[in-house]
Amino acid sequence: MKKLILLLAAVGLTIVLSGCSQQKTIVYQSIPQTVVDQEGNVQKENTEPVTPKTTVVLPAVDLENADMTATDLDNVKTRQGHGDVICQENSKFLVITKGSKEGVSDFLIKNKADSNQNISCSYEVGKADFEIKNQAATYFLALTNNFLVLDLGTGPAPRTMVAYNLNSRKKVFTDNYSSLTSAPGDIIRYWRKSTKDATINNCPKFDDYSDKGLGAIIEAYISLDLSTLVKKELGEYRCSPIQ
Repeated sequence: MKKLILLLAAVGLTIVLSGCSQQKTIVYQSIPQTVVDQEGNVQKENTEPVTPKTTVVLPAVDLENADMTATDLDNVKTRQGHGDVICQENSKFLVITKGSKEGVSDFLIKNKADSNQNISCSYEVGKADFEIKNQAATYFLALTNNFLVLDLGTGPAPRTMVAYNLNSRKKVFTDNYSSLTSAPGDIIRYWRKSTKDATINNCPKFDDYSDKGLGAIIEAYISLDLSTLVKKELGEYRCSPIQ
């Protein structure tokens, strides 16, 4: 009986070993991947990573009303007065500019009694008016709900902007800027120099600017609430030349 049990055990072991010997061994190997460069060109049989070309990747930002200009927001209208007098107005204020052609400007701001009031576009100072006089190389830049924004300087960008609160009749803000893009409500959006240094890695035209004798700066897109003076970067940057 013991011999029969040992014989059956030996046969079973042989079957198990035979089955094991027929199992296939699977070996996982690293398969070279097809590499595609930034222009979409396929580079076959290349297992080394492709070094991307120098480029500037800007984060996607929702620039609300960014397609509008500073002067057509808040229904700002322009009228030509006599001589070198120009008027800009919204529903609350009339801004009369005189002398900008000569390089020294005077600004006269008149409050409107209502949005439909039609005030003459002539530089005649009244007792209730707010006047900003003898501003060398100063130009009208934007008129928001309650603020007047002026541009100062004669050279190329970056330039200087200054904002006046037309309710308190005080200068409330000054900053460097290169371009003002929009002014919805009392919020202005503009480009200004950032704290980032321009290099060949983040400025595609760095060498071109250098060859032309120009420098380069990284500008940040800024949002400023003039009513609270809260300023913040919107997360978008660009490289710009400077002299």
